[in-house]
Amino acid sequence: MNSRILLTSTTCAVLALSAPSALARCAQRDLAGEWQFYNSFAEASLGGGWSRCLLAIDRDGTVSGLESCVDFDGGSSNIVTGQLAVAADCVVTGSVTVLDGAVQSTAVIEHATIDTRGATVHGVGRDSGSLPGFSFTMVKK
Repeated sequence: MNSRILLTSTTCAVLALSAPSALARCAQRDLAGEWQFYNSFAEASLGGGWSRCLLAIDRDGTVSGLESCVDFDGGSSNIVTGQLAVAADCVVTGSVTVLDGAVQSTAVIEHATIDTRGATVHGVGRDSGSLPGFSFTMVKK
């Protein structure tokens, strides 16, 4: 009898310890693919603006630009590098470095969420350069 109780207790403990991974709603692989990226910001001297980019994210979360980003004022910039990560609770974190002319800055994602289908990401972040915070949306192609 005691051996059955011990076996049952051990089985329940193993199942309980493995349950969080079974309940994970999102995974790093959800970010892999091509994404259309849109961001918007407000800044006192500029009044605000936006940009859009086409980017690729590999299975490890490395970000690369597939074409130049287009800015609200007709300018362009290029993604130099980046790294994004997804937690099991679907929170996305990381950063992307962009070269705008001779100025390089890093956009740090403060908080973002990927939907459980892996089709969209919405979030907010801050820029290491002169721009303040920004909001963004990514749509998987």
